[in-house]
Amino acid sequence: MVSSEPLLLPVSLEGEFSNSMKEMIGGCCVCSDERGWAENPLVYCDGHGCNVAVHQACYGIVQVPTGPWFCRKCESQERAARVVINNGSKCFKE
Repeated sequence: MVSSEPLLLPVSLEGEFSNSMKEMIGGCCVCSDERGWAENPLVYCDGHGCNVAVHQACYGIVQVPTGPWFCRKCESQERAARVVINNGSKCFKE
């Protein structure tokens, strides 16, 4: 998920948003700035339960993804899960 501007909720609407949406509200985990810009947007990790948000430049993201994006931790966990699944179904050469 990508955001070029901070998400500010009116107090009257806060109850209408799920907890997962509230967790996505926040600043860059690298520089702590809550603002995003068109040339340096905030990118939010789509990992299950992950609330990492980073600026494109702060995290070294070359191109902002159009689909789901995963932080390095979630990406490595996803890879490890695929290896276990593939190994369990004997997809690897022995």
